Amino acid sequence: MSKVFLRKVKESDISYIHKWWNEQDNFGATGIKEGISYDDVLLKYKKRNTSVPEEKWFIICLKDVDEPAGIIIIAPDYPEDGLVSIGSIIIDNKYKGKGYGRRASELPPLIEVDGFLLP
Repeated sequence: MSKVFLRKVKESDISYIHKWWNEQDNFGATGIKEGISYDDVLLKYKKRNTSVPEEKWFIICLKDVDEPAGIIIIAPDYPEDGLVSIGSIIIDNKYKGKGYGRRASELPPLIEVDGFLLP
């Protein structure tokens, strides 16, 4: 099994997120009941730091794999200071069922270095 790590979402990742958010089996993880346009995903991405609670979006990456494996959206200090809530985890269909989402959610407290989160 590949090593899992997180990095900040970049605007170039929006096409992956758009694809994942429009897969019907992911609707429950997103709260979206039907498809969402690329422009609406981009708008959500741009507003993520001003949402309540504030959202932090991270791409789930696998060592030695060029494309993203999924996304995890967290809300730091929600519902209270010192806590982190996971808003959503979506894994690309080809990586589902392999434990990558679980491993991403279990990463230890992380420090941000150049846009990457490291234990």
